[in-house]
Amino acid sequence: MPPHPASSAAQSHPLLLPAALWLVVVIGALALRPLMPVDETRYMTVAWEMGVRNDWLVPHLNGATYAHKPPLLFWLINIVWAVVGVHEWAGRLVPPLFGLASLWMIVRLARLIWPDDIATARRAPLILAGMGGFAFYGTLATFDMMLTFLVLVGAEGALRAWRGEAWGWIVCGAALGLAILTKGPVALVHILPVPVLAPLWMAERPRAGWARWYLALLGAIALGAAIGLAWAIPAARAGGPAYAAELLWGQTADRMVHAFAHREPVWWYLPFLPVILLPWPMVPALWRAARRRPYAGERLCIAWIAAALIVFSAISGKQAQYMLPEIAPAALLATRWLGGVRRLAWIAAAAPSLVIAAHIAFAARYAPRYDLAPAAAFLAQAERDGHPLAHPPDYEGEYNFLGRLTRPLAILGGPEAVAWAKANPKGFLLVPLDPALVPADWKPVATFPDRDKTLTIWDAAALIASDGKVMADRY
Repeated sequence: MPPHPASSAAQSHPLLLPAALWLVVVIGALALRPLMPVDETRYMTVAWEMGVRNDWLVPHLNGATYAHKPPLLFWLINIVWAVVGVHEWAGRLVPPLFGLASLWMIVRLARLIWPDDIATARRAPLILAGMGGFAFYGTLATFDMMLTFLVLVGAEGALRAWRGEAWGWIVCGAALGLAILTKGPVALVHILPVPVLAPLWMAERPRAGWARWYLALLGAIALGAAIGLAWAIPAARAGGPAYAAELLWGQTADRMVHAFAHREPVWWYLPFLPVILLPWPMVPALWRAARRRPYAGERLCIAWIAAALIVFSAISGKQAQYMLPEIAPAALLATRWLGGVRRLAWIAAAAPSLVIAAHIAFAARYAPRYDLAPAAAFLAQAERDGHPLAHPPDYEGEYNFLGRLTRPLAILGGPEAVAWAKANPKGFLLVPLDPALVPADWKPVATFPDRDKTLTIWDAAALIASDGKVMADRY
């Protein structure tokens, strides 16, 4: 097909405008939004404790082994901290930087899929940067943008193998292994559709034949598994039997056994996909072009998206961000289908602008309730003054990193609280409570906003004198 016309901005600098959109959104998020509990604060605490403990093998959360996520993101955050110092902004920048790298990767993929279509390669990063899911999730200190980048690298490896470059299988396997170290075996769902479904999208069979294609794919999978197990096996041995069971069984096979209970309906993702792809589904030209017969590269994108959608729809646990890596093939597909549309730059700016507006609205109304830094500063001083700290069992490490705490909080059920207070007369107990439930007869040491509750800090004396009643419904 002849190349599509492209805007002058995309023609001269294909990454300049997408990178500018990325930069504005990321700076806005850092300036307007605190670390969000519980996910962002939890992951930063795991990274923080990795450095405090100097244990790069077994992640910990509040002193307990943490098997829910592999360590690659925590390693990278600690590497950045080793260079620039332990700063919140530095840790928060690590995942978004993989979003910036994904803009570069989508150019490479477009050139591999459509080597004669220069315009698609130039416009693809603008389409991706303008997607709502990319603009929003790309600011979060979570694993999804890092996984997206590695999925694109794995896809490039498979495409290079398709073009006869055998080393592409090494790239595919290495990316798969690093993706497993990012978010676990779910990486297989995102990367494997490209090579596994090759008969659906290849215009002609591989040069070496299908048997050798799939044997090479098995080799790439083995390489990826070896990279993941090179960490998982030593970590399981070092972390103890409970950690090993959770890491090797609970986070893999056990999740699959219970994955099809359908806590959410099969169609759950369908209303979310248009939202994370906004504003492009609102462009009529996209749907007019979608009615035509897809070419080989377009069939690749469709198969890639559909395979992940089918698998994630069948699995019970559903979150909109689980499909984030698939916005890249969606962006490639949209780029081809929007070839004749003008003013793409203005359309692409819509979603990032809405994300910035949402951050401004959040900062004006809700940020003080979600900003845990003031409470964390109080706890940091309390730790320096020798006050042991404790919390009920629903603690997710919200304060360890923000307060740079060097000792874990004791985790107490209600019946244990009075005994702990007697054993720790200088102790402070942190209890998130509904403000209406804070007992009027006792005065807490301090209170701080904590989302929809109030973080109420009691000293040991109040806890003992009230026989635990200061904990209200948490006792």
